[in-house]
Amino acid sequence: MSVLNDFDDLKLTSLENIMEDIYKHLEQEPNDTLEQLRDVAIIIDRKKKAMYSPDQVVITILPEQIVEGLVTGAPETLGKYFDLFRRLGVCETVVLDHYAMALERLHSMSHGEVLNPNDLKVVAAAVHSLFSLLKRGDDKDSLSKPQLFLPGEDISMMTTEQIPQTRLIDSRHLILEVNYSQQRRLKKPIKELAVFVGFRRLDLKGHEFYQETVLLPEPYRMKEWHEVVREMPMESCKSLAKGDSETRIVADLLRSTQFAVVVKRLVQHQRVKKGQTFTEDDEKKIEKSLRELMVLKVTNLKTVLFYDGHELQNTTEDRQLFVMREAKDGDAASHGSVKKVTLYIDSRQQVGMDQGKHGKFMSFVHKAVQWAVGYEFPAVLDYCLSGDLSSATEKMDDAGIIPYSLTHSVTTSTAYPPPGSFVPEDMHIMLDQDVYEFKPSEYVAHELHDPILDTPGSDTDDTDNDTEDTDDDTDNTKGSDIGGSRPVYIFAKVKELKEPSVANYVRTRLLLLRYVIDVGEDEEPREVKASELYKFIRRTPTAVAPFTGDTTPPPAAFSQPGASDDLKAVLKDIRRQLRQLWSSMLDDKSRKRIVKRLFLRWHPDKNPDKREFCTKVVQGIQHYVSRGKGLFSRGNFPGSRFRRMDFRDGDSGGSSFDDFFTHLSSRAQAHYIWSESFSSNDRYERYDFWEPSASSCANPQPEEGERWLRQAEKDVEAARETLKRETAGFNWVCYMTRQATEKALKGVLYCRDASHDIQCSQSICAIASRVQDDTILALVSTLDNVVGVHTRMMYPGLGSDYPKIPFEVYSRKEAMESCECAEKVVLRARILVQEDEPQSQFDRQVPPESQQTVSDVDISD
Repeated sequence: MSVLNDFDDLKLTSLENIMEDIYKHLEQEPNDTLEQLRDVAIIIDRKKKAMYSPDQVVITILPEQIVEGLVTGAPETLGKYFDLFRRLGVCETVVLDHYAMALERLHSMSHGEVLNPNDLKVVAAAVHSLFSLLKRGDDKDSLSKPQLFLPGEDISMMTTEQIPQTRLIDSRHLILEVNYSQQRRLKKPIKELAVFVGFRRLDLKGHEFYQETVLLPEPYRMKEWHEVVREMPMESCKSLAKGDSETRIVADLLRSTQFAVVVKRLVQHQRVKKGQTFTEDDEKKIEKSLRELMVLKVTNLKTVLFYDGHELQNTTEDRQLFVMREAKDGDAASHGSVKKVTLYIDSRQQVGMDQGKHGKFMSFVHKAVQWAVGYEFPAVLDYCLSGDLSSATEKMDDAGIIPYSLTHSVTTSTAYPPPGSFVPEDMHIMLDQDVYEFKPSEYVAHELHDPILDTPGSDTDDTDNDTEDTDDDTDNTKGSDIGGSRPVYIFAKVKELKEPSVANYVRTRLLLLRYVIDVGEDEEPREVKASELYKFIRRTPTAVAPFTGDTTPPPAAFSQPGASDDLKAVLKDIRRQLRQLWSSMLDDKSRKRIVKRLFLRWHPDKNPDKREFCTKVVQGIQHYVSRGKGLFSRGNFPGSRFRRMDFRDGDSGGSSFDDFFTHLSSRAQAHYIWSESFSSNDRYERYDFWEPSASSCANPQPEEGERWLRQAEKDVEAARETLKRETAGFNWVCYMTRQATEKALKGVLYCRDASHDIQCSQSICAIASRVQDDTILALVSTLDNVVGVHTRMMYPGLGSDYPKIPFEVYSRKEAMESCECAEKVVLRARILVQEDEPQSQFDRQVPPESQQTVSDVDISD
């Protein structure tokens, strides 16, 4: 800008006429010539007595966007030359570069020295307009200058009574705000440090400090104090820091799926309120940050300050709690670039998640979560930390936090049941006993185990050799107690048809198909028989029908009850199917499963509207199976390797199949009673699709819990046997006892509720806290303090035991103590399971008046 204050009206008129002649001449010039004039003061503003260069002028500008002498509007009196001005480089509207250039010119004019008050007013106007445009968010790319100068002050002047001395400084060399507690630790001020003056000290209204400064494009962004001056634990403290039972409970809470949902909902709330999206990538970043959050304890925690990679002398200070964050490059972490956050705790500091008793500790946990995720959270996070996470939803609802599921379709708790999760017992009545051809991606129930199929004498192959279990130590009681044990099913997803059947008879073909199914992320896809898969059904006005998503009945392996009233035709069809199945090289277990499904498919309690007809059909099924020796003999199928099915009961030792059908009838009757008790509220309909709320209902799986408990008992026995050896590896004894303890605890949790993510935690203290038993928690804490982190027993790490290897770390005394703790935990877990053992709704005693007896009758072929 060139100032024309010395020009009177006559001189101004003459100059304006001259410039208009120049404008007329320039209108004839090519753009290449005009390019050379962009930095020349060529646009006259008679009213302001000034000449401006094209990069200082804007065609349309608001009064509050003008910066005196640096950014102005095109004079209206020269409107006929606006097209020429545009060719010279004048912008239609104001952009960020206008104010960046204005601040650059002020820096050049002031030579980087202290600004006088009038200069500071001009700077304030430019800063106000710059950040106002950033808040609009529509022209961030218009900032193209190599540097952005902003007002700053030396840190050494911030705490003195001297008159402020503000200079224009490259924004990349400014810090946002001073950490005064750390500044007081500095014996000498760091001359190179300068702090951004800020909006309030420039007397600018309507600006939010952190929300707007973070809007600066990355190349111009100011640093935070902790990125320049780093506070870190002393190296001696870092090397000795480790987790214990208290810290692992806290860390496990922060890494839990439930807490991640709380944090993601709070982040989503902030983003939605700002009109921003919350994506799946945002979710994954939050989950990763929480997983990497560390909680460690150390004796005599001390920190020291660093600047530019060098330790600042005489800045050591005792701390009770300290949160350290590190960036990907190992330097200080900036907003959004945090790689790892660690909460260090002095051993004298009380640890607990009670806001009333441990307020200071909770505030540091809150800070650690904020730094890990990169967002500030309201006080509701403290309530979620200090209370039961199961009530977190209610607390956030009360605080007005936007519900997670209403604003974002990607949720941690998917609308579909995760493959590999257990089918709740009250959904067993929804499993269709018929067999269909399944489609890829279809959800099914996969039968993991049914004790009624595992009675002694059953093989899992089709050879003629019967094998007997000669191991006297093997406990077979669980497999043979078919009257009191329940089948176990898991959710699965069909991937592909593996092996098309070659059977001519379509219903037999369906039974012989094989499929590859998805049973969970951590499991390999599994190849199974079609007879091991079940469709889910839903209630219709007249019957229970398979839910397939359309109204077209799928082809079925069995005749459909109600499809025909011709009893002889139905029985003939069943005989034909059984003959073909017996000739298909199936093993005993598969034959039993098919008979089981066929029997239950036709059972009168499964078809109450066709009770009399279906009773005769199941009588026929019993009759045909009982005559298996004659009806399905080798002579009927020349060349086949048929062996008669063995239906011996485990206790009777006889050859009767009666108990097999008796147990099946009891199961069908219990299903009938259970379904009738919910007929008034359409119990089936709630499972037409999987609701997240349904997964919150208790889903006890006592059979699975029993498996974990039995393995825990065997692990303790193995640890004791290992301890007897003179050359025992005590680290492995400790490892086995820790594993036994973890399995016993998970066994209790499976018996109570398998709907939660039991496998997610590595901390036995955190798992013990979920069991909610003081005896268990005390024992586990003792064990955890003896053995430490599970990796300490296996790998020669770089921790406090260095340079020892795990074999050298543990003593016989520690191994014996860990064995005693583990034995007590397993014993206590067994007691808790027995006390909590619920009665299965399908194992209830069936009232005599409701029983439907299926008697043997002679139905001819």
